[in-house]
Amino acid sequence: IHNICVDGESFSAALELGMSHYPNQFGLLFKKNRQEQTALQLAIDKHEIDDAMKVITKHIPPQDDLPILHQIIQHAPDLFEDFIELYPDAQFLRDAKGRLLLHAALESGMTK
Repeated sequence: IHNICVDGESFSAALELGMSHYPNQFGLLFKKNRQEQTALQLAIDKHEIDDAMKVITKHIPPQDDLPILHQIIQHAPDLFEDFIELYPDAQFLRDAKGRLLLHAALESGMTK
């Protein structure tokens, strides 16, 4: 998925395929490459954040009840405000460990 983030169509196709095979891992959106960059970081670096977010919400719809905000806190806390606007109900979900968003935030050391 990292090498495919070069254009919006390729990123969209990769995320769609990733979600069909790895829905619990958010289509490998948070998988790191050898340079410790996630596919999310690469997509945002190569595209406008709004364009990347459109692709993400297309393939990980807010109504899917996936705890995406837990992953954002862990892998991209600087994008938390952007994601909570699009996934407001995700703040009430529990992750695979049974943690609420508050617990994930505290565990990660997030203070704001």
